Amino acid sequence: MRISEIYKKLALTSPYVEVMLRSLYWHNVNRLKKYSPNEHKLTDYKVPSFDFVKITEWLRDQGVKKGSLMVVHSSYDAISGSGLRPNEIVRELRELIGGDGTLAMPVIRNYKEMPDPSEWLKTDFSKIVCHYDPKRTPVTTGMIPSMLMREKDAFISLHPLNTLAAVGPLAEPMMEHNLEGDRPSPHGPNSSWKFCADNDAIIVSLGVNMVHHLTMVHVNDECNENWPYKDWYDDLQFEIVMPDKSLIRKTVRNRKPQWGLLYDAEINMGEDLKKAGIMKTKEIDGVPVGVVKSSELMLFLENHKHKGYPYYKL
Repeated sequence: MRISEIYKKLALTSPYVEVMLRSLYWHNVNRLKKYSPNEHKLTDYKVPSFDFVKITEWLRDQGVKKGSLMVVHSSYDAISGSGLRPNEIVRELRELIGGDGTLAMPVIRNYKEMPDPSEWLKTDFSKIVCHYDPKRTPVTTGMIPSMLMREKDAFISLHPLNTLAAVGPLAEPMMEHNLEGDRPSPHGPNSSWKFCADNDAIIVSLGVNMVHHLTMVHVNDECNENWPYKDWYDDLQFEIVMPDKSLIRKTVRNRKPQWGLLYDAEINMGEDLKKAGIMKTKEIDGVPVGVVKSSELMLFLENHKHKGYPYYKL
């Protein structure tokens, strides 16, 4: 049995066991990271060949249709067996939802000013100033979102954290108010993520672990007036290149790293969402795909008996 399988089996005994394991890992990350599945490259792994039409047909069966607002998390490495180039996958997804549909993808950035994640728990983020150019700052979420961002009709969020790019009728209003307010957060009331939740976006994963990439849960974290955890945000400083090429300085808020690294029981949340019928997943010719409807996810999170779900503090 692989270490990742043992870890998951232990984590699912209780969300508190999961956060205990996370705490053990991150407080000893330099010694233990060699055991993380993310640190291993499967050089002998052969990407399976498949017909991308099978994926679009499955997505239609899950409710994606013409006019849908669709947020896609993807890995081109995992779906390159389709034989389609990244820009061709963007085209297929756009055709799936039609001209009246809106396609969005995370274009999360790599800031050279930021330390390695292994250092986050002891970093004073208030002393860091990052430079964000929506068109030029490197994207970490892969080739497909990078291609979407280059579409002639693409709009990109000016908020520098968990940034979205989108095309379609809702793309411009999605990004319109992202920097408004005092210290706006990436998933807060004026964010593109909240806009997607309000417009019942369908969240899709292509070749990635859906629950690990389910960024939409943070809308509940940051827009819930009854959120129980008070020590939630760090302030970060950014220099942002505006559409007119001017440069502004903006303070934004972001969830403190310990909440995501230590206290997030995401494996248990994934099982809960599957049992509730909210998260639908499948392997299509060896490629993992998934779907979650935002409206169902938000209702589930708002009504959960554990008010800080999916975070459990020991």
